[in-house]
Amino acid sequence: MLRIIICLLVLGSFSTKQIYAAPAGNTAGVKGDADREFKAKLGESIRKAEKSIKVIRKQITESQNAPFLPDLFVQLGDLLSQKAITLYYIKMENDSKVEGSSTRIEEAQPVVVATREAIEVYKTLLRDFPAYPRRADVTYKLAICFKSIDDVPQFIVATSKLIKDFPNTDYSMRGSLLLGRHFLDEKEFDSALKLLLPIAQSKLPYEKNLARHWIGLIYLGKEKYAEALHEFEAVINDPELKEQENPYDLKKQAGRGKSDLKREALLDSIRAYTTVYEKNPDPVAYYLKLSPTEAYYQEVIEKLALRYVTIKKYEQSVKLLRTTSERTADSQKVVNIYREVLLLMPVDQRIAIPVEEMSFVLHKFNLWQSYYKMPAQLHSDSYWFFEKQLRDVATRNHDLAKVERNPARKKKLLLQARDYYHLYIPFFDRTASTIKMATNLADVYYLLGEYLKSGDQYLRIYQN
Repeated sequence: MLRIIICLLVLGSFSTKQIYAAPAGNTAGVKGDADREFKAKLGESIRKAEKSIKVIRKQITESQNAPFLPDLFVQLGDLLSQKAITLYYIKMENDSKVEGSSTRIEEAQPVVVATREAIEVYKTLLRDFPAYPRRADVTYKLAICFKSIDDVPQFIVATSKLIKDFPNTDYSMRGSLLLGRHFLDEKEFDSALKLLLPIAQSKLPYEKNLARHWIGLIYLGKEKYAEALHEFEAVINDPELKEQENPYDLKKQAGRGKSDLKREALLDSIRAYTTVYEKNPDPVAYYLKLSPTEAYYQEVIEKLALRYVTIKKYEQSVKLLRTTSERTADSQKVVNIYREVLLLMPVDQRIAIPVEEMSFVLHKFNLWQSYYKMPAQLHSDSYWFFEKQLRDVATRNHDLAKVERNPARKKKLLLQARDYYHLYIPFFDRTASTIKMATNLADVYYLLGEYLKSGDQYLRIYQN
């Protein structure tokens, strides 16, 4: 996975032409124009950064005894940071055009080499200017640079120094968050808790809730599900928390945009909820009350339905699917959700799905194809997917009924098979499978003791 880490000082000695090479192949239309415009902006950004870097380097050379020399180094760092990020996006953009390729920080050699140079500049600044008032800021940037190239030992040293040398400051808290996140990723939960628990009591809304969210993840890792759920609820219910960039996430993905801790905590709460409320759950009422918005409520219910499939609680999953489907007018979304869940359920579990549920989703499929223009391939895939689902469920109920010895269970399976055959036959185009389903329906009537209906069904098959 691509890891974009903002590293604030990068060497500007690489050729723009060498790094900014257009990917093979040409694109057309609006997307092609947008790609070309985006790449042009990246190239212009690199050229401006290189020009400014050259000017600052010259000023540094000519101002060796000036009192503002440290500030020039900081300006250089900011410019080099901009260049580093742009180079990284360029490489990512080029790699995205090559099938099967992925951009990794270890493979972005210009950025790695430049970051090493940046580290030396920062270390020199801290060594030669011990009275510089912005040492905390420089130390923080140094720690980020170490982490960006996976130099973990030096990252820990720099972050620990930041916490020790600048206690009771925002930078100390930033260092604790960065180091706490590192320990969380490494599953060193106790070390992470030691750093994060004090921050969870701070007065800064974002930092406080970020620490709470990570503490919740730690409790999940420690299988303390009730404690984890409590932390997630605290994040979601905090009225002071607003959506913003997360400057402490060292695994940010490109294009991710702003971080919404409420949404992340809501989704992360699913595992804790299904464990804490294992018996007699009422997820609809719980998440309807907890979710900040309707969109988040629908998203968490969809994910919760998939979670119940994973833990083999299929009845709960189907109930949740119906709940979320009735609250959305997007037929395509409903169809796609059901497809995803049905694929995860074994056929012997699918047979228990009430026929009303499948009738509902087929109704949504009809609305989708009636009121929207569907690509031919998408229509074909969806049509034959549901054809197979109904055929499999109907025949599986039928087959199990034939060998079932318990009379009540046998009748239940036959009735389920009958209802699915009735749903299948008029909905799908007539094929050899239609004849087979109609013949099976006649057999089901016979096994149920409804001999007149069975004979009538056989006659209708013969006539058609």
